Amino acid sequence: MTNFKKITIILIITVLMALCLANTVMAKEYTGGKWKYDKYNEDIYKDFYIKKGKTQYNVHVSEDYYKDKYWVGISNIPKGSRDVCHGHKNEIIKKNGKIYVGTKYKYDYKKQDFVVYNYKLVKKIIKKPINLKIKVKMTDFKYSLKTKYKIYHVKTKPKFYTNYYYHPKTKTLHYTIGTGFYLPKFCRFESIIV
Repeated sequence: MTNFKKITIILIITVLMALCLANTVMAKEYTGGKWKYDKYNEDIYKDFYIKKGKTQYNVHVSEDYYKDKYWVGISNIPKGSRDVCHGHKNEIIKKNGKIYVGTKYKYDYKKQDFVVYNYKLVKKIIKKPINLKIKVKMTDFKYSLKTKYKIYHVKTKPKFYTNYYYHPKTKTLHYTIGTGFYLPKFCRFESIIV
């Protein structure tokens, strides 16, 4: 083997090791903190945010006691946003070439409906579907008590939006969407790795 071949092999190995190290360093694990108890649904849950690239995602994990499964729900709701638009009239309006969204409502007994009494200026509208690959760490709590890992591809349709959230600082209206998946039966959620 010539010196050139040896140097080439060493360089390839070095690059591969550097890439593996970079992936290890860049990967972040989100546990979601402590479990909370929902008295109404009689289950435990966690609400937290994860970040991949420049995009932030809201994660809701809850225990489905009757199915012995954990549900992981993911939506693209930016932190600091407020829930707006609930199917009432004139929630999003155009005035003098600008867009406004209703943020406060009151019930009109004459009209027998909710009416908007406070609007906020919208500088930007974002419609972004979810296309995210995440690794979930879980524990088999019935049989082996071993730690397991599974990769989930969370994807939503671009035209199917369910909620609208307004960010007061950026004056951005986010068309958001939620989706999710069940973990395998008898597997307790531990963390998400992205």
